[in-house]
Amino acid sequence: MCFFCSECFTIDEDDSEFAQRLRLAMDEGDRSAIDSVIADDCVLQISGSPEALPFAGTYTKADVIAGRVPRDDEYCEVHSLQMNVWLREPNRKYAVLCHKKATVHSTQKSFEHDYVVLIEVAEGKLKKWQQFHDTHDLVRAFS
Repeated sequence: MCFFCSECFTIDEDDSEFAQRLRLAMDEGDRSAIDSVIADDCVLQISGSPEALPFAGTYTKADVIAGRVPRDDEYCEVHSLQMNVWLREPNRKYAVLCHKKATVHSTQKSFEHDYVVLIEVAEGKLKKWQQFHDTHDLVRAFS
């Protein structure tokens, strides 16, 4: 499961076609399909220090297409993931509250944490993804 999982994109009827296209593109790894659902100037930001957390960093559309954005299954086993839209602004911005339980492959340490993803959709494409974590518990699990 990656951070573009189907749970994230049960967001709104107005964006349901986009959500379905993004989910299929990411699940299948189809580069041309990914290209059609992510804006050229899209920025993906995941909080934390890349030295401590393997998925932290800032990524572009090219990174997504090239497969350089780390997937959950590369570094941990996800036991459960709950995501709920908390806020939808009229300009197609979303705040998604997330709760994950997982075990890190390299340390065999389990963790449970809450985080928030801010998503912006523009012209039927993903424009911005910002993922904010409480990194204290995550750093402990990855160390």
